[in-house]
Amino acid sequence: MRYIFFVICLLFLLTGCASQYSYFVIGSPDEQNQLREYFSLLNTYKKDGYYQERFVIINQISNLLYNSLHRQKQILFLTTYVQNHPKDVYNGYYLALVAHTYELMGAIPFARYYYKKIFYNYQDLSFKDTYLHLLCLQKLVKMGAKPEEKIEYYKDLIAGYSNHIDLGEAYFFLARTYEEVGEWDQALLSYQQFLKYPDTKIAGIPNAYHEVMAKVELYKAPPTWVVSDLNQLVAKIRDAIKTKNVAELYAYRAKTNFFAMTWEQKKYVRQEQFIRSTIVDYLGNFLYKSHVIVADKLDVDSNSQEAYLLTKNWEYDKRTWYFYFRRVNYGPDPEINGGWEWAGIFFGEKL
Repeated sequence: MRYIFFVICLLFLLTGCASQYSYFVIGSPDEQNQLREYFSLLNTYKKDGYYQERFVIINQISNLLYNSLHRQKQILFLTTYVQNHPKDVYNGYYLALVAHTYELMGAIPFARYYYKKIFYNYQDLSFKDTYLHLLCLQKLVKMGAKPEEKIEYYKDLIAGYSNHIDLGEAYFFLARTYEEVGEWDQALLSYQQFLKYPDTKIAGIPNAYHEVMAKVELYKAPPTWVVSDLNQLVAKIRDAIKTKNVAELYAYRAKTNFFAMTWEQKKYVRQEQFIRSTIVDYLGNFLYKSHVIVADKLDVDSNSQEAYLLTKNWEYDKRTWYFYFRRVNYGPDPEINGGWEWAGIFFGEKL
């Protein structure tokens, strides 16, 4: 009799509610009591149709498991529930909790798998002032997706959530991703869209608007004035100044977005503005009447992307001019890409 009674009890435990969720009853005594109460409530609403009631309960269970640092059990509970209740309208949300936990654990491939699964296989939901699919897309573009996939994600963001995102930022990174795969025409179109949002700020790129304007102009008109070697370009500029060869000086000047400004203007001007002085058009006149001294070496603030050449004794109220050179980013032509251009002049002593 005792053996039969034991078997009956074991069967009850294996089939009853306590057994079904006992693996997930963990933590402090208070936490265990709370979990038992929630699992009992969940069992009350076990029939299909009670999705809203379950939603509140499952959220509480998930939070308790997560906060007690039993995150693998949280993941198992949620994924098992989704598998056993395929009709639940909130399954996409539950898997988003799984993806978020994997993300915080540093298991990015698993997080990416679930965000992608949600976007393509589960209905969109609105919660906490955002959308489930929007959240997935925003996560996916930052999780090491292949460029081809990332392009589709950005296009989905722009097409489906234009009122909920910074469109300028989306177009900027879409353009960059097009550049990664060598689709230069599409990159140009996306950069042109970005320029419609001058107030967009790109983290880590304070001059993004200015740089994109320059890039768009380059894409429209290939920069034939670019020289592959910076030292060679500087030598040609230095020789043109020494011999007062205005034609040669103009030949090596950038034909798009060339600027002339003071250091003060550089500091305070809005980045999307190009300041062009009348000196640019009358540079030859200033060169002819000036006895310009050119520094033997580039300025100490020069680096692998920008360079400055000090010149003095110009017949102008600002007698010191710094010629500014920058490296060119022009993917469509590998022979031009990475070369250097004389891009502008700064007047006066550096600030």
